[in-house]
Amino acid sequence: MHKARVFALLALVSACFAFGAIAASAQQVVESVDIQGNRRLRDEDLFYYIKTRAGDVYDPAALERYVREAATGSPPLGVGA
Repeated sequence: MHKARVFALLALVSACFAFGAIAASAQQVVESVDIQGNRRLRDEDLFYYIKTRAGDVYDPAALERYVREAATGSPPLGVGA
């Protein structure tokens, strides 16, 4: 289950990084966040970790942090004690 979660998140991150690589130096706004290739977890479970939403400014550092948190199963920053 852990490998499937990481694979799905890596697919999402790859798509987002491709979007960021196309972008120039101007701030880019996320149009949508889609989870693809995930077969074992509910999208809602992944969105628990991926806090980027449509309308947010694209932030590759934050996206990397979300993937690390999901891969380790640790709660996102600001959640829990």
